[in-house]
Amino acid sequence: MTIKFIQIVARSSNGVIGNGPDIPWRLPKDLAYFKEKTMNQVCIVGRTTYETIKFLKGRHFIVITSSPETLPEGVLSTNDIDTSIELAMSKAIELGLNRVMIIGGSTIYKQTFQYCDKLLVTEIEKSFDGDAFYEVPLNFKLSKASEVISDNGLNFIFSEYVK
Repeated sequence: MTIKFIQIVARSSNGVIGNGPDIPWRLPKDLAYFKEKTMNQVCIVGRTTYETIKFLKGRHFIVITSSPETLPEGVLSTNDIDTSIELAMSKAIELGLNRVMIIGGSTIYKQTFQYCDKLLVTEIEKSFDGDAFYEVPLNFKLSKASEVISDNGLNFIFSEYVK
């Protein structure tokens, strides 16, 4: 079974994905999209991002952290990207899944581009202040884009990039 690795992220027009522990926007339609794409999936996530989303249920988290003792029982953890990729593949196969979702943060995204087949990027048509950024690498090409969606006073599109 071939396992595909897919990043999912929302970013502003200036590349911002976060500001401290917060996301600078509230888009219920994007959150629903995120839920649809990640529910019941194996999800690789950094510890800082995990701390902000740990309340999410119905996902199989693999947290990259140097402090696994701070994680709840049952949450898998590793301290490096390569081990997390191997563990995610094993867990996906065990569960009969054919993909692994990479859900952040910015450091984890940068370190996993080489493993990814697809990027699901919500492109918000507004600039925001922030301290975490995301740029689509040049070796990924836009393959699909939704119509413009409006939510909570913001316009955005769901884009899909492939290698």
